[in-house]
Amino acid sequence: MFLSIFSSNWADPLRPSWGLDLNSYKEAFNLFGTISVAWYAIMILCAIVLSVVIGYFGFAKRLGVTSDHLFEGVILGVVAGIVGARAWYVIADIIQYGAESNYIQETFFASIKSILNISNGGLAISGGVLLAGISLFFYCRYRHIKVLYLLEIVLPLILLSQVLGRWGNFFNFEAHGGLINVPGLEEALATSKHLDDGILQAQRDFLWFFPDFMVDRMYIYDEVSRCWGYCHPCFFYEGLLNFIGFTTYMLVRRFVKKGIYVGDGISFYLVWYGIVRFFVEQIRTDAQMLGNTGIRLVVVYSSIMIIAGIAWFIIRRVKKISMITVYDALYGFDSTLFVDEKEIEKNKNKKNKKKETIQTEE
Repeated sequence: MFLSIFSSNWADPLRPSWGLDLNSYKEAFNLFGTISVAWYAIMILCAIVLSVVIGYFGFAKRLGVTSDHLFEGVILGVVAGIVGARAWYVIADIIQYGAESNYIQETFFASIKSILNISNGGLAISGGVLLAGISLFFYCRYRHIKVLYLLEIVLPLILLSQVLGRWGNFFNFEAHGGLINVPGLEEALATSKHLDDGILQAQRDFLWFFPDFMVDRMYIYDEVSRCWGYCHPCFFYEGLLNFIGFTTYMLVRRFVKKGIYVGDGISFYLVWYGIVRFFVEQIRTDAQMLGNTGIRLVVVYSSIMIIAGIAWFIIRRVKKISMITVYDALYGFDSTLFVDEKEIEKNKNKKNKKKETIQTEE
């Protein structure tokens, strides 16, 4: 089963015959005949490991973070990320379908079972990032870690993680667009709902950047056109754009010593990923909708992300919030990820004085 993704021995090379059981192609291998390990899970795990390695050895270790801090933060972030991603997806599904949602059953326990059954798919990265960010904020406060510094390290790496994570969608035959539009497609869809060899070959030629075994996997039944054909690899478009964003920001902040401040990674992530999802979502066929309005949910929160990113970029400069350059914060010789003890004590004194003032007024 591990080599099933490389299989191209189809009777008709233009029409890969996947059969009815697509789940068999989602499995990487099976342990002891009982534990199925999916390609999706492997790609997510690789994304987490790669990000942790780069984040820790590239920045955090040099800035004073120990292996204990790393373990605590990663476990907290991953668990919160999975919970948030699942919750976001379930809520979005309920918003779209209401009482007809698969997650609203006749009995309470049936609903809970359906919500917890992640093996059936359904994780939204935006919810994962949001809840993981909230949990890490409180963790930073508990461990006296500079929140903006940590987010400056983590958020660009999330873009990199999403590159690998999207390949999990590839193995699951999901996160794709509609049929690739080539000459003759519209006429074929209007008449026979069957694509001839010329159209299929033109669609395969459009995917020239993939090796054949990957092109084969883009032969998907399009629910919108109700026809088999080669679909747009939206997962690849999004992954490529995220990789460009990650590379660009990492290089700019490394070599530009002025004008980019610690915490600008928040703005960059929100704006870049917001724009990427806004446009990629336009050609995806599995978008979740805002009820019956015809408005795609991702378009709504992508717009909010873009606005929030721009607002944070402007407000922090107006209010002069932590105006420390990224170069000094992450690459300076005496820089640290931890809040100075004197500053902690100073904040405690401020809180105590505030309490005393309130008690005096009462």
